[in-house]
Amino acid sequence: MKKSVILISLFLLIFIVIGASAQEEQTFENPTYTQEFVEQQESMLNNLDSLFPRTLLKYTYEEGTAISDDVEQFEGFTFKSVKKDGRNEITITADEVSETEDYSRGWQLFNTTGSYKNFYFHVDIQLIDQDESNNGWIFFQYSNGVIVGENNRSSGEILYPNKIDKYITTAEGRVYTTYYDLTDYENDYEPHKLEMIRLDGYTSAFIDGHFIVGFEDEFSGNFYHVYGVGLKPGGKYATYAFDNFIIRRQ
Repeated sequence: MKKSVILISLFLLIFIVIGASAQEEQTFENPTYTQEFVEQQESMLNNLDSLFPRTLLKYTYEEGTAISDDVEQFEGFTFKSVKKDGRNEITITADEVSETEDYSRGWQLFNTTGSYKNFYFHVDIQLIDQDESNNGWIFFQYSNGVIVGENNRSSGEILYPNKIDKYITTAEGRVYTTYYDLTDYENDYEPHKLEMIRLDGYTSAFIDGHFIVGFEDEFSGNFYHVYGVGLKPGGKYATYAFDNFIIRRQ
């Protein structure tokens, strides 16, 4: 990949591949919370300066170094990244539409930010275009894969517009635990703000400033952050815009 594409201001996006595999999960109902608990969770967004005083990354494409258009072929799909309207638009196109496998590709926000246990993580996203299958998706996650190796990987994520989950990767494969169904957001072309707060093993996920779900991840150690795009089986192409990356820590 061209160096001009992966350099954003002083922060390096290190390219990685996220494998996606078929899975079987039991159906469930989204959890409900008391109004008091929701207000407690959302109050953290108003107290970031005290909870997470160190800003590790604050990047907008409008203010940052311009990126060059880039097109690349990679294992069954074409990947295109452009700066447009002050954002980074990423398009994923299947060379041959798969009926059995997901395609995905991701980028690691690492370099100067290092790894950490507790954090606040923010990104703005928007679905720009997709084919009639409506099978595009993005992931927004924290993971320890680079630290411990892919076969010992633990990750928590917002998989939009699909679910909020965590997964454990071993040599035998991945085991997922789903906490929230986000399919109500399918085919939604409105801009959205995704946020996660992890504090002492409890992860809270927010969309547009509203608390969606929280869960104990039972992960140990430190993490870094990853985002990317994908296609579910049957998907041909999808374009998403990304902007306003923010990472804060204690």
